[in-house]
Amino acid sequence: MAVSVHLLDFYNALFERLCDAVNALAAALNTFYKQRGFVLVNSKGQAMQDPFRKGLGYVIQWYSNLQVQIEKVVEAAVVSADAHYRQLSELSKELETTDTPQLNVPPTSPMLECACILQRQCPACFGGVKFGRPLTDGANIHVCVNGNFNHRHLKSSGDCPQFYKPEFMLPKTTVDSIGELIEKAHRKPPKPRQPLLPDEAVDGCESTHVAGSRSNSKTNMEKFDDGGVMALICRHDVPLFLANIDTPGEQQKYAVALLLHLFSLLPLTAMVSALYNVGCVLDQSSQLFDIFPEDVVSRLLFATSAMHAYIHKWACQLRTSAQRVLKECGVPIEVLRDEWDDQRRAQLSVRAHAPTRLKKELDSVLSLQGQMEALDQAIQSLCQELSKAQASATLLDLLSKLEQMQEVFQERGEALYSSLNVHKSFPGLMHVDLKFVRLLLATRDLKINICKCAIGSFLE
Repeated sequence: MAVSVHLLDFYNALFERLCDAVNALAAALNTFYKQRGFVLVNSKGQAMQDPFRKGLGYVIQWYSNLQVQIEKVVEAAVVSADAHYRQLSELSKELETTDTPQLNVPPTSPMLECACILQRQCPACFGGVKFGRPLTDGANIHVCVNGNFNHRHLKSSGDCPQFYKPEFMLPKTTVDSIGELIEKAHRKPPKPRQPLLPDEAVDGCESTHVAGSRSNSKTNMEKFDDGGVMALICRHDVPLFLANIDTPGEQQKYAVALLLHLFSLLPLTAMVSALYNVGCVLDQSSQLFDIFPEDVVSRLLFATSAMHAYIHKWACQLRTSAQRVLKECGVPIEVLRDEWDDQRRAQLSVRAHAPTRLKKELDSVLSLQGQMEALDQAIQSLCQELSKAQASATLLDLLSKLEQMQEVFQERGEALYSSLNVHKSFPGLMHVDLKFVRLLLATRDLKINICKCAIGSFLE
């Protein structure tokens, strides 16, 4: 079977728009020829059910390998020309500064521009030479990390012959080594820090996401050896690097490995803003443990895209989601900024997330107080019974000691309640009864649940 190169080019265009272009093209050709009376037969003269698929598959693989070889030759020529141009540029600079230029001197200055592999992928993102824009002003480079669990590989299919060496796929050994470093870092005590986002809010975001979890399984790994693909793309939707996901869940090691590989190809002054659906969780981990090197932490900002922001806690949305500019609302920008700052201070404070912690501690205090009251009633009833009868002096002395111990336990219970700092977190609850505080917290939880149900019905 002879296949035209123009048909192969047509296949490439078809492949970009279909999920299974080989079968689609083979079936279309078979139908096209049958309608015109051309039926392909085998050596026995029998009509073939699928005469084009296998031959097309072989020739498409051959054509793909040919294109890879051509790209290698072209890339080698470009790299050689670029190196020659850089050498001439260095030589011209030396001629301007000294009369005795020295050739073939290894450069000692740090990397001033992005690596060639990044410049080829997206010249708009990585073709510049000016870096150092602060993270608060938007950084220099914007990337996004996310996993896709629809690209899987069956274990029963085995491994095909290696036609070329992947350039943009991170090796499994690299990803696994990053995972071992993360495990080793988590065994150490957390670092002291001043969190910009309350830990309670981050824990709430983590519980509502499957991504980044070790336990939540998205793929049956007994059936697949590669359960998905983790991709790092730039702001122009150009894929930069990928990594196979070979664990049941989307663990942090994939995102960390992709980001570290990116930073290894960037100048030391390049600032990066990374969008990740659980960026707040990975940011918290990087603050608590040495997951990223210090020179990377100072140049990396995690954010959440608008598509994923609404499932996060409100405090997290204020910290990581994009701030939208309000236009034509009749309110001055200065007033909006002041209100925004006030809202951030209120929502990002520990007090905003204190009720969840206080409710558990108040339950313990109330349980202890209930036991002390039951013991007090038992002692009082015993005193009444002993007062009716003639008790010995020894028994009365023991009863007196029990009453003293009961008073000590009550004082300790009150000290335990004071140690919760409820009045410090909520000054309005000063001199309020403990049971009433517990009722207020239960009412608050009920109000939150009602709001969630109402918002869910509105979205429906």
